[in-house]
Amino acid sequence: MRPDRKPCCPRDFGILALWCAGLFMVTGCGDGKIARYPVIGTVLVDGRPAEGATVIFCPVEGPPEFMRERPFSQTDASGRFELTTLEPKDGAPAGNYTVMIRWLSNSGPVPANVDPDRGGGGRVVDRLGGRYFHPEKSGLTATVEDGDNDLKFELKSK
Repeated sequence: MRPDRKPCCPRDFGILALWCAGLFMVTGCGDGKIARYPVIGTVLVDGRPAEGATVIFCPVEGPPEFMRERPFSQTDASGRFELTTLEPKDGAPAGNYTVMIRWLSNSGPVPANVDPDRGGGGRVVDRLGGRYFHPEKSGLTATVEDGDNDLKFELKSK
């Protein structure tokens, strides 16, 4: 060691701190949240796209941070969806899921006490009769894996 230098001077700590800060900025440290992977898919009912269907993924088993998530989406005109967990279209954590799908429609007669000109209308009903919107009874499952995931659900209206 040189006699004119102290073993540990404040300048050395400053240089080390700047170097570490730069390293963290370059490598990144994630958002501190559970990892999510892209999940896209299609919902078809009787072979046709189900526009406006709601898709919800319910985790089957895993750590608490996984079990509290409920990735969801709504289908577009072609029946396509892209899951959201924490941020729009950020995908879903890897794991096994039960899938719930509901496809709502306004139908039925307008009740006498509802004004159709003020946003009232027929009853809102699930076109699928609720068969696919109960996690224990839907019969729909999915596995999300590390990387890109492309899923397809083919449902029957009756």
